[in-house]
Amino acid sequence: MRRWVRWLAPALVGAAAIILTVAAGTATARGDGRPVEKVVMFASDGMRPDLMERYAKQGVMPTYKKLMKDGVTGANGMVQAFPPNTGVGWYTMATGTYPSEHGSTNNTYFRSGDTFSNRTSFSAAGTMAYIPAGKPKQTGLVWVDRTGLETPSGASGGMYYQPRVSPDGQRVAVTVRGVDRDDVWLYDLARQTWSRFTSNGNNAFPLWAPDGRTLTFVSDKNSIDNMYRKPLDGAAAEERLLTTDRPNYPFSWSRDGVLLFVSVSLSTVQDIWTLRTGAERKAAPFLETPFVEGAPALSPDGRWVAYASGESGRTEIHVRPFTGSGERLTISTEGGNEPVWSRNGRELFYRSGDAMMAVDVTTSPVLGAGKPRRLFERPYELSSALWPDYDVSPDGKRFLMVKVLESSDVPAQINVVLDWTEELKRLVRPD
Repeated sequence: MRRWVRWLAPALVGAAAIILTVAAGTATARGDGRPVEKVVMFASDGMRPDLMERYAKQGVMPTYKKLMKDGVTGANGMVQAFPPNTGVGWYTMATGTYPSEHGSTNNTYFRSGDTFSNRTSFSAAGTMAYIPAGKPKQTGLVWVDRTGLETPSGASGGMYYQPRVSPDGQRVAVTVRGVDRDDVWLYDLARQTWSRFTSNGNNAFPLWAPDGRTLTFVSDKNSIDNMYRKPLDGAAAEERLLTTDRPNYPFSWSRDGVLLFVSVSLSTVQDIWTLRTGAERKAAPFLETPFVEGAPALSPDGRWVAYASGESGRTEIHVRPFTGSGERLTISTEGGNEPVWSRNGRELFYRSGDAMMAVDVTTSPVLGAGKPRRLFERPYELSSALWPDYDVSPDGKRFLMVKVLESSDVPAQINVVLDWTEELKRLVRPD
């Protein structure tokens, strides 16, 4: 499930290893007439082979799946080298040996003008010194008014994603990252208490029903990410909304029971679909193009859909009719992501970098939009993918943002390991 942070995005972010894939083919003949073997080596530091193979089989990484199918891998599949540094990886590919054999175990890269602190160092005598990693990033949920004034909500000290305020404004459904899994939790804003909502598999993407009685969410409990619905009072059993071999992610409900969701496919990458949940349950594409679309948000009157698209070459916010034909209206002017409607439907919010933007919108009798204006600009957590990482209060006066809590950059200690290379040779020597 943690792949949702990476997948629903124009770019791929890796995890923690080096993967070597070799693709071979025949090039043009040399001067002596003999064919030339052309080898293309693809190295991707920051990825774990086991996770990449798993996700490729699930269909969420079509390009990588094609690489594995058309290329050549070893008898034991993809092999990782450690440490997973870029420079180390190139030595590993060039020599065909582990870092413990070829001796390259560290490198440092930085952009000119950036500050960089390398936390690991090695000596020629085989001594390693390192600064231990600190605690995992901690975040809090904070209220921010339209001028940028911040007040705490009481929820802090966890790793929070995708906060969603209930229709009555009393509770928040939010994805909480644990040690080994993600789950959806409910936070009571008045009482400042937590209650777990999911417990099986990895779970994310909470979505309130318009009446606030049920929550829709995504779970990988049956391998592929799929959508489930569950009443808050436990009066009915949990319901799987759609059974497919494609990962699906819920985003917006209409009042008459139509769900807007994002579906991932091998052919068109990421598209917006609808699911009718009446007597005849039926899923159908709403917007299916060669470009990446996401974050569909239905207007409160049910007539318009705001969404993010990379069609122009950068992510922008657009609005188009939910039913029938009509012209698409581009809302953002300098890039945008994370669209969210005000509850009265008169404003559309989105983020452009660290700036919270607002646009006045008229939806009747025809669609019209004003010029985007900046409300505030502060470095709250951004979604690198096409889903909102914030929400708006029912009265439209406050925004529930995810804030990284302050932490000290001063190292608590420096550890020194003697004869590290000899130990590495003993533990990581190839069979």
